[in-house]
Amino acid sequence: LYTAQKDKTAIKNLVTEWAGRLPNSGQAILLSAMLKQEEGLNDDAIKLYEKLLTLMPANVVALNNLAWLYLDLDLAKAEVLAKKAADLAPNSVEVLDTYAWVLYKNNKPDEALSVIQKASK
Repeated sequence: LYTAQKDKTAIKNLVTEWAGRLPNSGQAILLSAMLKQEEGLNDDAIKLYEKLLTLMPANVVALNNLAWLYLDLDLAKAEVLAKKAADLAPNSVEVLDTYAWVLYKNNKPDEALSVIQKASK
């Protein structure tokens, strides 16, 4: 309902309360991380995604978003995360797009091209 109403304050308040009451709720952590990322609070988002991955190591959204955040911080780590996400969701366009960018930034243009071609199909 809050999303349909585009009420970001209500969404943020709901997620904050949810995470406060259930600090190990994977969904609450994921939503909190996504909100932080959307607000440009990347350090906070990274901490939350990493916390989520300790609880749910195969969470594709967290792996993909964290890989994206690491693009300018740690390319080796970004590649490990993006590859794991791509292995778990080999047909996800969003995941393959991130993986291709990571490969490209890691000076692996041939691999990046192969992955982005797969995504375009």
